[in-house]
Amino acid sequence: MRVGAARRRMMRVLAWILALAGVHRAQGQQAAGRYVNPNYRFAVRIPAGLRIRTARAPAPNHGFDARIAPGAAAWATAAYEALDASTLSAEVDSMIAVRWKDGCRLAQRKATALGGAPAAELTVRCAPRTRGGPATVEHGFVAMRSPPGRGPVVYEVGVKYPAGAAAAAEAERVLRSLAAGFSFTSAR
Repeated sequence: MRVGAARRRMMRVLAWILALAGVHRAQGQQAAGRYVNPNYRFAVRIPAGLRIRTARAPAPNHGFDARIAPGAAAWATAAYEALDASTLSAEVDSMIAVRWKDGCRLAQRKATALGGAPAAELTVRCAPRTRGGPATVEHGFVAMRSPPGRGPVVYEVGVKYPAGAAAAAEAERVLRSLAAGFSFTSAR
C-alpha cells in the first residue's frame, strides 16, 4: 500500500472514531419524531420509544446514536469520504478492511437502497472482545452520495448487539425502521 493511501485510510479511521465518539457525548435526548441533519443533508424518522443522542458542540454534527438494550445500540451517521473511494463498492471494501479486521468476518453483503440511493447491506459477526464476553453482530446499510456542491459523503444506518441476545429481534426491528425512515434532504 502506498504511503498516501495508508495515510488516507488512517484519516478515515480517525474520522469514524471521532464521529462515533462525538455522538456518544450526549447533547440531549430526543424522543420519537424526526432527526434532521442539515450538515450532511439527511433525515431519519425516529421510531416511537427510541431515544437518540446527538453530539455536543464543538463536535461535528455527524448524526445520532441510541441505546436499544444493554449491549445493543443503533446509529445513523454521515461523514465525508476520506479514502478516495470512487464507488460505493470501493468504500464498502475499505470499511470492511478498516473497521472489521480483527476477529470479525463478513457474514453477508448485498446490494440494496437507502433513501432511494444505491446502498450495501452488511452483516458482520465478531468474536468476543474479552474472555467470556459475548460475540457481537453488526448489521447495517451504507450509501455514498454527493450532495449538490459537496464531495462524496458516506451515510450509514446500523445496529450492533450481542449475538443470540434477547435484544437481537428488537435491534433488527429498529434497524429496519430507521432504514425505512431514512431520506436525503435538500440544501439549507
